[in-house]
Amino acid sequence: EAKDKIDQAMKTPEAQAVSSAWQTKGDIYNTLLQKDAALRLIDPKAPFKGDNDALEAFNAYKKAYELATKKYEKGDAVKGISEVQAYLINIGVNKYEAKQYDKAFLSFEASVESHKLLKENSQKSLLDDSRQYNDQVFFTGLIASMANRCKEAVAFLETPALKDSVKAYEPLYNCKIALGDEAGAAKVLSEGRQKFPDDPGLLFAEINSYLKAGKLSELTGRLEQAIKQEPNNVGLYVTLGNVYDNLYQGALKEKNDAKAKEYFEQ
Repeated sequence: EAKDKIDQAMKTPEAQAVSSAWQTKGDIYNTLLQKDAALRLIDPKAPFKGDNDALEAFNAYKKAYELATKKYEKGDAVKGISEVQAYLINIGVNKYEAKQYDKAFLSFEASVESHKLLKENSQKSLLDDSRQYNDQVFFTGLIASMANRCKEAVAFLETPALKDSVKAYEPLYNCKIALGDEAGAAKVLSEGRQKFPDDPGLLFAEINSYLKAGKLSELTGRLEQAIKQEPNNVGLYVTLGNVYDNLYQGALKEKNDAKAKEYFEQ
């Protein structure tokens, strides 16, 4: 009943302008989360009843924080954010496992934002460990790319701390391509291949980019490297054969018989 009443109240401009109204909404949704979490201690398979009460609570506390005019109001909002952070991460994982990537992204995005707000107020965060924080940033960017939110994905995946993470390069490259930033994509791919020459995802991305650009002579070495990494991948042999066939046809047109013979045999 409290949830229904606060949702109704928050439709009014008067309530939307008051920090305490948003704080009340956050507290109600937070209480619902706590009840669900208590049930999950008895039955781990028990679902969170709301679609994403943690996100609703976080957004309410964030708004209460922004509208706060008194120190205690800010303190109450920050306390609420601290309490819902774990739920944001857990529900984000649940949404990801259910392949609800857009909802998973929103929850993960809020978890990263909650960390920043907690740190601004000298409070503890579940993401205080730098490795955990960087992993959360990466997964937020990755899930954004899976949700076709490439603009948001790029913002997370280009975080300086991820520059040495091989996992970030392929989704970042794919999103740059999706956004039409071919120069940026080429730069990402080049940098990734230099840092991680044996990564199969980046290798295949480079092969596909060369195929698209018709850079046949540069392709053979990459395909041979890929075959060493995946010797049972029939498609790689077929692609390499097609590349040599095209090079053979080109050499014939140029009347370069020696090269044509070499490419034909290969």
